[in-house]
Amino acid sequence: MSNSLQVKDVYDYAYDIAQEFDKIVDTVDIEQATPLINKVINVLELLEDHVKQLEQLEQENVNLRAKYIQWTCEKNSIEQEKSSLKQAFEELEESWSQESIMLKSLIERLKKENNILMQSISAKKDIPKETDDCINAVVSDQTNLIAKLQLHLKQKGTQLENNHATIELLNSKIEDLLKLNKSLHLRYREVKDLLKVSYSEKYEYKFKQDLQEQKISDLETKYEALKKSLAEKNEDTPKVVYRSFEEKVGDDVKMNVNCLIEEQNNLRLTISKLQNELVLTKRQCEEYKRKFNKVSEKLSQSSSQENGYIQQIFRLFLGAIHINI
Repeated sequence: MSNSLQVKDVYDYAYDIAQEFDKIVDTVDIEQATPLINKVINVLELLEDHVKQLEQLEQENVNLRAKYIQWTCEKNSIEQEKSSLKQAFEELEESWSQESIMLKSLIERLKKENNILMQSISAKKDIPKETDDCINAVVSDQTNLIAKLQLHLKQKGTQLENNHATIELLNSKIEDLLKLNKSLHLRYREVKDLLKVSYSEKYEYKFKQDLQEQKISDLETKYEALKKSLAEKNEDTPKVVYRSFEEKVGDDVKMNVNCLIEEQNNLRLTISKLQNELVLTKRQCEEYKRKFNKVSEKLSQSSSQENGYIQQIFRLFLGAIHINI
C-alpha cells in the first residue's frame, strides 16, 4: 500500500474482494461466510474513513503551509517597512534636532538684538522719525520671523509625534503577527502528529486486511481439499466393495467395507442435503436479485453518497446478505 492511497483505491480493493467472495459463496453456504464478510466490510469501511480523514488532513496541511508562507511574506514586508520607517525617523529626528538647535540659537540672538534696540530707543529719545520707522520695521520683521520659526518648530513637533504613533502601530501589528505565526506553528505540528498517527493506523488496517485475505485463502484451500477427498472416496469405495465380494475377504475386511459403505451413504446424504440447500439458496438469490432490480433506482441514488458505498459493492456481487455493522 503506497502513501498516496485514495478513497477510489479502497473501493477497488472492495470490488476485488467482493468478487472473491462471490466465487466462495457459490461453493460454500453463505451463512458460514457471512461473519467473515461482515468483518471484511468493517475493516474496509474503517480504512475508507481513515483515508478520507487522511485526505482532509493533507488538504488542511497544504492550506496551512500556504497561509504560513503568506503570513511570513507579510511579516518580512512589514519588518522591512518598519526598518525603513525607523531609519527615516532617525534621520528626521537628527535633522529636527539640529534645526531646532539652530532655530533656538537664532531666536536667542534675535531677542538679544531686540533688547539692544529697545534699550537704544529708550536711551535716545530724540531719534529722527526716519530712524524710528526703520527700527520699527526691523523689529516687526524680527517678530514675524520669530513667529514663523515658532510655527515651524510646532509643525516639526507634530510630525515627530505622528511618526512615534506610526511606529507604535507597526510594533503592535508585528506583535500580532508573531502571535499568529506561533499559533500556525503549533497547528502545523498538530497536523504533522495527526498524519503520523494516521499513517500508522493505515498500515495496521492493511495488516488486518491481509489477515482477512489469508483467512479467505485458507477457507478456499480447505474447501478444495474436502472436495478432493470426497471425490477420492467416491472412486475408491466401489472398488473396495467389488474386491471384497470377489475375493471373499475375512470378517474384519467386511466390517471395514461396511463402515466405508455407511460413510459413503452418509456423505451422499450430506451432499444431497447440501445440493437441496444450494438449490433453495439459488432460488432465494434469484428472488433477492429480482427485488434488487426493482429497487435499483433507489440504490443508484443512495450510491451517490459515500457512506455505505462498500456495502453496496458487496451486495452487488453477493445479493441481499445480512450485514452487521
